[in-house]
Amino acid sequence: MEAVLDTSVIIEIARGNREILEKALGLDNTL
Repeated sequence: MEAVLDTSVIIEIARGNREILEKALGLDNTL
């Protein structure tokens, strides 16, 4: 169970990082 929870947490963090990167890239492109 711990491994599954760790994996899900990592996936959530990865998704959050992707959203932040996409927003940053979007802002850079608009500039």
